Amino acid sequence: MFLYLLQSDTHVILASLKRAPSELSSYTQKVFKIDDHMGIATAGLAADGRILCRYMRNECINHRQALFKRLCFFSLICPMLPAVHISVCVACGDMHFSFLKTA
Repeated sequence: MFLYLLQSDTHVILASLKRAPSELSSYTQKVFKIDDHMGIATAGLAADGRILCRYMRNECINHRQALFKRLCFFSLICPMLPAVHISVCVACGDMHFSFLKTA
């Protein structure tokens, strides 16, 4: 599994390799949109990536409905760091900040 992160002064690009494990199966989605300003790319078990993505989306939605503003990147990433056991690359477009954690 490969994760790619390209970052400039104005943009952040997340990429992941789409590869089917066998000829009879199809590829799994590895790059997800979390919110209007945030995205995530995962490598490892696809189910773990989807669970992490769902959790991050729910946190962003709850914060937006309660406080009527976007969730800060660090407020989302810092509490979940000890629980993440897959390779994750998260990028935020507002601050042009990126984060990469390898399992």
